[in-house]
Amino acid sequence: MNEKKLTPELLAKLSKITGFDLEADFDYVPKVFREKDSEGKYVFPKETWAVFKLRSKDGLEVADAEDNAGYIEYNAIANTSIFHPHSGASRLDTLEKGIVVIKNLPLENGSILSYNKAEAKLTIDNKIEKEVSIRDVLKYLKATLQVELHNAINEKSTLTEEELSGL
Repeated sequence: MNEKKLTPELLAKLSKITGFDLEADFDYVPKVFREKDSEGKYVFPKETWAVFKLRSKDGLEVADAEDNAGYIEYNAIANTSIFHPHSGASRLDTLEKGIVVIKNLPLENGSILSYNKAEAKLTIDNKIEKEVSIRDVLKYLKATLQVELHNAINEKSTLTEEELSGL
C-alpha cells in the first residue's frame, strides 16, 4: 500500500472534499469575537472569547438535513456554503448533537455560562447545576448564535492557526 502524505497546503486545497473524521471535535469562536480593529488587533481580548467545542455532522446527517429541513446556498466567489433551515427543529437537533462544550459565553446580565455535555454540568458564574441536558442550555442561545453554530457544525468551520494559538 502506498502511504503518501499530503502537505498542509495540498490538504487545504482539498478541504471541501476531504472525508470527515467522525470522532474529531473542533473549537469554534463566534465571528464577533474574532473581529479585528483597523490596526489588525482583536477587538475582544482572547481571554474573553466564548469557545464552543463542536462535533460536525457526518455525511449522512448532512444529506438528511438537506433533504428534510432546508437548502444550501453556495457562494462561488467566497467558495463557501451556508445551510438555511426551514425549521427551528432541525437547527435544534443539529445543536443538540453538535455542541460538546461551551466555555465563557457571556449572558445579557453579565454572567458567564459554561457547559459540559459529557458531564451534563451547567455553570453560570460560580453556580453549578448537574444533570442539565443540552436542550436546556440551548434556551440561553439567541437565534443568531444558533444559526452561526448550526452552520459551523454543518461546515466544520474551524479557527485559523493564529486564532487557535490564543485559545
